[in-house]
Amino acid sequence: MPGDRLPRSALEEALGRVLASEEFARSERSRAMLRHIVEADLDGRAGDLKGFSIAVDVFGRDSDFDPAHDPVVRVQAGRLRELLKAYYAGSGRNDPVRISIPLGHYIPAYASHGTPERRAGAAVERAALTFRSWMPSRLLAAGLAGIILLAGGAAYLTLPRAGAIASADLSTSPGGAGSLDRTRLLPLVSVRNLAGADGDAVEILLCTGLSGFDTVELISEDGDGDNVEADFTLAVAPGPSADKLTLRLTDARDSRVLVSRLIDDRNDIESSVSDMLTGIAPVSGVIYARLRETGRETPLTHCLFLNHAYYADQTGDRHRKAYRCHEDLVRKGIHSSLIYSELAGLHLEAVTDSHPYPPRASLDEAVELARRAVSFGPLSPYAHRASGFVLSRAGSSEEALRWMKKAHRLNPFDLSMAASYGYSLVWAGRYADGAKVLRRAVASSSTRPTWWDYTLFLADFMEGQMDQAAASTDALAATRQSHYLAAQLLTARHVGDERRASELRNEIVRAFPSFATDPRQHFVRAQYPHELTDRLVQALQAAGLGRS
Repeated sequence: MPGDRLPRSALEEALGRVLASEEFARSERSRAMLRHIVEADLDGRAGDLKGFSIAVDVFGRDSDFDPAHDPVVRVQAGRLRELLKAYYAGSGRNDPVRISIPLGHYIPAYASHGTPERRAGAAVERAALTFRSWMPSRLLAAGLAGIILLAGGAAYLTLPRAGAIASADLSTSPGGAGSLDRTRLLPLVSVRNLAGADGDAVEILLCTGLSGFDTVELISEDGDGDNVEADFTLAVAPGPSADKLTLRLTDARDSRVLVSRLIDDRNDIESSVSDMLTGIAPVSGVIYARLRETGRETPLTHCLFLNHAYYADQTGDRHRKAYRCHEDLVRKGIHSSLIYSELAGLHLEAVTDSHPYPPRASLDEAVELARRAVSFGPLSPYAHRASGFVLSRAGSSEEALRWMKKAHRLNPFDLSMAASYGYSLVWAGRYADGAKVLRRAVASSSTRPTWWDYTLFLADFMEGQMDQAAASTDALAATRQSHYLAAQLLTARHVGDERRASELRNEIVRAFPSFATDPRQHFVRAQYPHELTDRLVQALQAAGLGRS
């Protein structure tokens, strides 16, 4: 419904609801832009809503502003559209009037969202569905219904955005107390285009991709609020020749270049961007390594480091430290999709690996944590991946696959999301499809965790592609885990290296006697698909492990 068919008071009320919402709490720029364009439209000045005027009136650009070299309005408009979609999928889902910013211009559109009677009826039905879905006897359905109700259709949107972080009351040092700027919980990254028109497409891809990493906060080049400066700058610069470009990550504190990568194939820019972002933005990447090296941890990044340390060496003590760290953030009033995503994964690890903390960990609690992750970040790829992870270990492989696929769609530039989707395909028994996705992720990544290669090994093993399976196990040699050693044992036998096979078999018997005696128990506990478990056990028995 056009704006002039609705009373001004109704539109002003709709604007006020959005500006006061939790979804918009962290972004002063998005609030300022939305207020400006709606008020200009209501005052009859919609024709003035151009990129240049918004840059000058809202973002303080000078009269020589050039949108070709400064995409601030495009980037902020994309962010504003994402936040509006997140708001109407979350706390604003029952608002009587909805505001949107159609693609292609900056003039707002408005739509009535049902009559009060219809809205009330929908709310009653939602409440009834929620109540029924959370009956204890329907645990798995409970988790799915709760997550789906909160996520709504937002999970299918292609523009990613991390969930908001709310209510911070900590210092920037781990475990401290006092006032904390919320944006400083995560490293702030700005994107700069130094290559002119040649770098426009890469700049847009970098901004889109970075906004889907919950582990960093994308801000505009001159900050995203009251004199907030970036911690790191990711620049698109001219290359050594006219047909090439350079991606360069710099520490904004001392201008030190941390990563420099050449784009020499203009037909495969997306792969270059994906590899760059996957190498710098996650906790395992360059940005977080630099934070630790320079002593710039925050309470949240400290917890993420502990989480990363646990997955590198999965002991009960490391698990407890990581879990308690995230748990303490929640107790002190910090809530985000990222925190709840990590807690959901850690809680499930406590269930499947019998870690002592938290006491009496249960599947329903892991489902609830995943549901909260989605509620705080309906457009968060991390929250959707956490939900898929929980569901895969709960034995619901098809539902897990759906959530992993959504996570991949929400940020196709994060190769770890592609790998997680490939993992879920394998766990759903779709080995050929999983191998295709994983192989593409592995080929595009210069650095990656070993579980990518291990899952690719499983897919190729099930497809009978043992030469390719053997290539995947080369990346597992440095990690001494029972199932990794077993994979290397099987491929050593395939290539006829009996001496290597004997060494691996002896190491498994010596270091992992329980696995050597009964490998089936390991695969069952880890929720491997039945067919995959049977094939692995048969192959290992033929290799001299387990009961025949």
